[in-house]
Amino acid sequence: MSEGKVIPFGYSAPDSRSALDRLMASERTYLVDVRYSTRSVNKPEWSADSLKESYGARYLWIKDLGNINYFGHGPIQIAHPEIGIPRLMNGLKQGYTLILLCTCTRYEGCHRKVVIDLLLESMPDAQIEVPDMVALTNSIRCISIRQPWAWLITHPDILLSCNIPVKDVENREWEPRIDVELPVPLLIHAGKSVDNDLFLRGRLDESYFEYKFGKYGVLLCAAMPQTKEDYACGSIVGESQFTGVVTDVNSPWFNGSYGLQLIHARALETPIPYRGALRVFNVPRSVVEPEGVKLYV
Repeated sequence: MSEGKVIPFGYSAPDSRSALDRLMASERTYLVDVRYSTRSVNKPEWSADSLKESYGARYLWIKDLGNINYFGHGPIQIAHPEIGIPRLMNGLKQGYTLILLCTCTRYEGCHRKVVIDLLLESMPDAQIEVPDMVALTNSIRCISIRQPWAWLITHPDILLSCNIPVKDVENREWEPRIDVELPVPLLIHAGKSVDNDLFLRGRLDESYFEYKFGKYGVLLCAAMPQTKEDYACGSIVGESQFTGVVTDVNSPWFNGSYGLQLIHARALETPIPYRGALRVFNVPRSVVEPEGVKLYV
């Protein structure tokens, strides 16, 4: 009998319950809950009782592999790895697929990675599936950007027509982390508020663009929507491909500690009202892809 595999799974991603149901379709798949506490007040469908009801004896809670400091009051500390890790190894040797369940979407910052690292120390040949990709197959990553910066990113053709380089970098003071193979689709969300520094008495201020790009900046400003009300806000307004993070790049648009590099940006024909979130967040594909229509895949 061939050995099984481990799939780390974070359930905070959109549509993650349906993704988990698909994984659990095989009778040789077990859901291994490695949370230190199985209570889920905000998402009761992820409580132990709900999971037991759905998957019966194929739901296992291994508290020994939970993070004692799961409230964030200290570094990750696995409760009793000397007890929990051998249980994982036993399941793998019997050929089962083990889904390692926790709340966190991002694998790198979750204690699941610590558990996997401990497992690999004892079982170097253990098969680990790409972290969290299953939970994200029905979602697209998104970043919220104030107007008119979101407009500038999603209208590269207009910038080029004004003899100005496309805005292919988005500045941040924090380092974005997207733990999958790049490039990856990235939706552009326009925040609820605009950047008031670029407006004068409610209208777009030409002086910034002239200072930045001279006469070409004046042309660009004239080609842009002129009032705050002309910009779609609180909506998904475009899509792009995220290719990586830079700390130094030869671009007139770069001025932050970190820059998200974007290619193939374009505006959606119709903005989609949607609530934004901090940092990089996930949006269900069903929100932006009507049946039969695909954006970047």
